Order: sequence, then structure tokens, then C-alpha cells
Amino acid sequence: MGNAKALLAVFALVVFACQISAYNVTVVAYGSGQGSPNTPLVGTRIEVLKGSTLVADAIADAKGKVSFELDAGTYFLKLIRPSYPDNVLMYTVKGDMGLEAQLYIKRESAIVYGQISDSKASHGGEKAYVMSGQLVAGSPAAISPEGYFIVPYVQAGSYSLRLGNGSLAITPSEFSVEVGEAKYVQAAVQRASDAPSLLAPATALRFGTIVATLQVGDSPAAGEDVKISTPAGQIDATSDAEGQVAVSAASPGVYTFSWKGLSAKTSVAGFIAPPKEEAPAAPPPAEAPAPAPTIPAPAPTQDSSTANAALIGGGLLAVIAVAAVLAIIAAVAYFAMHKKSAPPAAPPHEDMHKKLSRKKARHKK
Repeated sequence: MGNAKALLAVFALVVFACQISAYNVTVVAYGSGQGSPNTPLVGTRIEVLKGSTLVADAIADAKGKVSFELDAGTYFLKLIRPSYPDNVLMYTVKGDMGLEAQLYIKRESAIVYGQISDSKASHGGEKAYVMSGQLVAGSPAAISPEGYFIVPYVQAGSYSLRLGNGSLAITPSEFSVEVGEAKYVQAAVQRASDAPSLLAPATALRFGTIVATLQVGDSPAAGEDVKISTPAGQIDATSDAEGQVAVSAASPGVYTFSWKGLSAKTSVAGFIAPPKEEAPAAPPPAEAPAPAPTIPAPAPTQDSSTANAALIGGGLLAVIAVAAVLAIIAAVAYFAMHKKSAPPAAPPHEDMHKKLSRKKARHKK
């Protein structure tokens, strides 16, 4: 019976401890640089954040005070007031506590705060450094068990984060801050086995759909917020179970997907009508076969006796032809000479006179 009562008492204490796990945290916002340096700033908005996630918020009353019920852990307190640069502080809640936070009407430096996450190990208690090349900017920051850090008094410029001695790679590889800015940086330890990647096609057709894929190592990164910059404006999308986000390529231009320092771009050209289908061209007519080459028949061959007879015959004909030509020349010469030696012929009227005389003589007889 005694043991049962003891067990009930222990159980009651556990339940009671669970019920008071939340602590009362009072924050008073003071102003500095305008009038009294510790003037309560009524109307100041105070946000309580776990990393970049808003846990609670309230408006300061006439005494500049707000109260929150918070579980144990590390938080960022962000003070927001018109005409003042935002101020961010980091506190670890271990019980009921009262805090004072100041706002400065003008600040010549920036505040860098955020979280360094690592899926393989915890880096609580280590140091985070804001680096400008090989130089440390601001003061080294102690990292909370949740990976939170804050570095005040950072001058405007471009920086990178270093964890401890710098043996582990950190993403993003670079970020920039401006004067008076409170810059939140979500960083991650990058190992070769779990390096994140954001992939998108280099080009896409207009009116189609562009799909980008987000992975950590070989696993899809689901539920991640991806910003998509389009020719028509910016779109906020959340990756699905496959680590994918999609957007319609409604306008020509460049579509940029961004996530935690990674980016991928897709170019969309103007609409190009698909080529019309054409009937297949008729095959060319078959070519007629080329005529077979004509081979001249070989000249008939003659034996030696036939050839000799032909030569002899040809020679005789030549002799006869020459003789005929000579005979003609001789005849022409002969008649020419005979004509020269003959007496000239009597004129025609003289012959007629002689004929008449002969007739008369005959009649007288």
C-alpha cells in the first residue's frame, strides 16, 4: 500500500512539472537616442522567433512592456518600430525571466543572425564567424544547441560564414548586408554525401510547364519554400513529395528558381508554330538502263596470197590509167600538128563558083 502511494506521488509530480514547463518572460522595450535614453517605447511590436518561425508577438503597453509564456529553449526577440531600424536579440529561456531590450533610432552597422543546421551532428557550443575573405567581421558568436547564432556590429558589405576552424563547408557561400539591416541567414553544413541541388531545364517551350527538382543528396526535399521569378513577377511555391515545383511558361523570358542560395534558370523563347506535315514526295522515276557499249567488229583478216594479188591488180590498173592518159595527150598533139600542115580551105563562095562552071560545061556537051 505504501509503495502504491509513493508511485502516485511521483506521477503527480511529473504531471505538475509538465504543466509548468512554460515560463513567463517579460520584455521591456526602451528607446535610445531620442530624448531620455531609457524611455519606454509604447506601441513597439515585439516578435519571438524560433529561427525564422514566428512563435509569438505582442505590442508594448504604456510602460513598453509585453509578456510571453515560452518553453525552455533559445529564441530571437525582434523589436520593430516605425522610424527605427529593427533590433534583434538572442536569449535562452530556462525559467521565468525579465528582459530589457533597446531600440536605437540610428545604427551604423548591421546585425547578422540565423541558424546553422547539420543533419549529421550538433554544433552547440562551437563558434560561428562572419568572414570577409580571411578577416573576421564582428565578434565570434556562440552557437546554441539548436544551431542559432547572432553577430552584432557588422559593417555593410559581402560576407561568408565559417563554422569553427572552417573544416566544414557552409552554404550559402556568400551574403550581403546593408547599414542598419537585421539580416537572417539560414545556413547549412554541406557534405559531399548530402549536398543540396536545384535542377531545372535550360530551355522550355512557351505555354508548356517548367518543372524544377530540389534534392538533398539523393533524396527529394519535400515541403521546402522555393521562390520562382517569372517575366510576370515572383511566385512562392512549395516542393511536393518528389521535391518538385512547377510553373506555367505563359510568357517568353527567363524563369529563375531560388532556394537557400541555390538557383536554376530556364529560358523560354517566343511561340514557334510547329512545322506543317507535308505529303511524302513521290519517288524519282527509275532510270533506263544505259545502252551497252558498241564494240566495232574486227576487220576481216586476209591471208598473204590474197594480199599479194590485190597489190598486183592495183599496180596494173595504175599502169593502164597512165597509158590512157599518155594516149590522149599524143592524140591531141597529132591533130594539132596535122591541122597546121593542111592547105587553107577555100572560101565557100569560091567553091560554089566552081560548081556552077562545071554544070555549065556539062550542059554544052
